[in-house]
Amino acid sequence: MAYDYNDVPDHSGIRTETVNEITLRIKGLLESKFTMVAVQGELSGGKPFSSGHFYGSLKDEQAKLNLTIWRNDFLKVRFQLEDGLKVVAYGKIQVYPKNGAYSLIVSRIEPMGQGALDLAFRQICDRLRSEGLFDEERKRALPEFPRRVAVITSVSGAALRDFWRVVSDRWPLVDLIVIDSLVQGDLAAAQLTRAMRLANQIDGLDLIVLTRGGGSREDLWPFNDESLAYAIAASQVPVVSAVGHEVDTSVSDLVADYRAATPTHAATTIFPESREVLLRLDAQEARLRNAIQQRHLQTGRRIDDLDRRLVSAGSRVVERASSSVQQAESRLKSGLQRRLTELETDILRQAAVLESLSPLKVLSRGYSVTLSNDGTRVIRSVSEIQAGETIVTRLPDGRLTSRVEDVLSKV
Repeated sequence: MAYDYNDVPDHSGIRTETVNEITLRIKGLLESKFTMVAVQGELSGGKPFSSGHFYGSLKDEQAKLNLTIWRNDFLKVRFQLEDGLKVVAYGKIQVYPKNGAYSLIVSRIEPMGQGALDLAFRQICDRLRSEGLFDEERKRALPEFPRRVAVITSVSGAALRDFWRVVSDRWPLVDLIVIDSLVQGDLAAAQLTRAMRLANQIDGLDLIVLTRGGGSREDLWPFNDESLAYAIAASQVPVVSAVGHEVDTSVSDLVADYRAATPTHAATTIFPESREVLLRLDAQEARLRNAIQQRHLQTGRRIDDLDRRLVSAGSRVVERASSSVQQAESRLKSGLQRRLTELETDILRQAAVLESLSPLKVLSRGYSVTLSNDGTRVIRSVSEIQAGETIVTRLPDGRLTSRVEDVLSKV
């Protein structure tokens, strides 16, 4: 097939440009035509970088558009940008010459079908709930009679005035420590978090109250901060959250140990009515006095009863002891009598034996006993005496004193 050179385009009048020149021309054309656009689509492949910028893309079924959110604008995004989330992104088209690509530079982004704050609140709650920060089991009871309480709020706000008015009327004994903090605006969340950590360093603290008055959802948003929620959960003493009005619910309300509808409600809940406490004390004192009196009467009756029982028991003991003594005395007398009889019988028996052996008994039969002159020595042999000595002869009925004339030996 022959080629027709007449069909070749004529390039003779076209100016040659560099890549940079054509890119800059495209950049100027696009950026001048798309100064502000609103693009809806599904987030894809997005993540924040260390620089603080967010890079990702928007896509639908037919196309894909690069998306960039610079750091300052990204910090204003309340909700978490997740893949698959349908959003509307507001911004302008910008060409990046180095790679020849164009991107949507986002200045504001909103979730489709719901407000940004609604979505952000739901996302934060989902994360904290999954970590157990909302569990009722971790909530602590409030002290019945708080002595030292820290209040985190703005010193110039109406919430503090309302709170203090109720406290001074109900429980003026409390040591109230006010920690000043911003309660709205971009810097408020960080200040509230620091104040919560500072309160936990106060010695002898019984309770922490986090409070502010009513306002728009945007005004109350610092109390939805995750860092503040973690600081509340980590508190060593119970925390009461009293933010906004009764219809307002913040993350701090859900994490705190107790949620009060308003600052005034917090004060009436935390502190007892001193006059009621005094009445209760008076009633308890009366009951105590009556109980002591009744106890005294009961004790007196008990003592009297014990005294009677003791006297009765003592009498019985004395009677039993006296009977025992009498019985012992009787047994002793009987024993002694028997022993004396036995001894008497034994003595008589021994006397009879001695009498039967007595020399006097022998003398009564006609015998006599010759003794020395002093009567201490029995003369048994003629060899024991000499002529001329005096001797004593013992007879049954007396004694004879004789002088020996002669001594004759037996032949």
